[in-house]
Amino acid sequence: MLSWKDAKLYVRYENNNIIESVFSNIFWIEFSISNIIKALKSSGIRENGIYISGDFYKWPKVKCYNWTTPNIIEFKVKTFFKSNSSLELTINEEVKAEVEEVIQRNITL
Repeated sequence: MLSWKDAKLYVRYENNNIIESVFSNIFWIEFSISNIIKALKSSGIRENGIYISGDFYKWPKVKCYNWTTPNIIEFKVKTFFKSNSSLELTINEEVKAEVEEVIQRNITL
C-alpha cells in the first residue's frame, strides 16, 4: 500500500512529497521487520537473563521467582519505572532441573 501511494505521487509529479514518503516507508518497513524478529524469538531463560514477550530482563532485575504449578514459573522483575511486574513462563519437564540450577546460580534471595 505504501508503494502504491509513492507511485501515485510520482505520477502527479509531487517530487517533494516522494522523498518524504520514501523515508516514511523505510521507517515503517524497519519497524515491522524488528517486530517480526522479536516475535520469532522464543521466550526462555538464558545464562544472562530472561527473555519473555520481546523483552529481556538481566538477572539483577529479577527480584524473585515462584513455581506456581509444576511446569509454570512466575518471576517478579523490576521494570523501568521501578514498579514490580509479574511474568510467567512455561517450562518443559525435561529441562526443569537445568532451569532451576541456572536460576539459583543467578538470583540471590
